[in-house]
Amino acid sequence: MVVRIIIKVFKIINSSIDFKSLIGYDGKCVSQVLSYIPPDIEIIHACELFHYLLTKDKINKKFKSPSLLFLLLLTHEKNIKDATSRARLENEKAEALYQIVCCNNDQDNLILYQKGLTNEDRIALSKNAIHSMEWLS
Repeated sequence: MVVRIIIKVFKIINSSIDFKSLIGYDGKCVSQVLSYIPPDIEIIHACELFHYLLTKDKINKKFKSPSLLFLLLLTHEKNIKDATSRARLENEKAEALYQIVCCNNDQDNLILYQKGLTNEDRIALSKNAIHSMEWLS
């Protein structure tokens, strides 16, 4: 299965915006707000894994909110409580926030990533892979 994706990152300048209104899933795009921008490869992996996992019935039953699944993948946390508390603490202290949007793309253009992986990238991607296997079991 090939997932075609579009990823966008927006810096949130207006601090009076209720950032929770920027979080959600509309059936095609999922968005989350973080206090940092994860490395490109981690965003791409989280986006691809998110769209793949949504095809699994067990995931749909386990995660009532798809945007929380995306948060787990972006933060590499195993459970929702840890991911939300980590994001909340970091967002409260942050000078800037970033909306990360990941969309399924029906076009034929693929996002290709051609850069060597760092050890940190490998660890983060491995955590997501392990957690997603646990969620499916």
